Amino acid sequence: MRPAVGLLVALALLASGCSKDKDVDPPAELVDFDATLAVKREWSVSVAADEVLRLGLSPAVDGDRVFVAGGGGAVFAVGLANGRSLWRARLDAAVSGGPGVGAGLVVVGTRKGEVVALAADSGAERWRASVAGEVLSPPAVGGGRVVVHTVDGRL
Repeated sequence: MRPAVGLLVALALLASGCSKDKDVDPPAELVDFDATLAVKREWSVSVAADEVLRLGLSPAVDGDRVFVAGGGGAVFAVGLANGRSLWRARLDAAVSGGPGVGAGLVVVGTRKGEVVALAADSGAERWRASVAGEVLSPPAVGGGRVVVHTVDGRL
């Protein structure tokens, strides 16, 4: 009986620490500053999104190319110097992590636990593998391996 009482006390203490009515410090006041770097937009590209999700999709740069993936399954490469399209691939899966670049590959992960590798020079599919769950971040590519982080915390 005593272990049950101890468990109840521990749960009560834990629940009391989850109060929503805690005082929260206000954000710091913004201050004016002088810009030290002039930023000039050279080019831009648009990636269509089906819905607003916090996906691990960020551009990857390799040499003179930029690789981009959209949640709807589009993966493409553009020239770093001018933003001109080099190739575009359409996957039959919703992309959730990527792209990762290395060893001549562009690799993305999907919401349904697939890892898809494309040829960096053409966008042609090289291989596809299944993992335990949704891929959350850009795959790491190097040393002859591809490493992904899945929603269940596995690598």
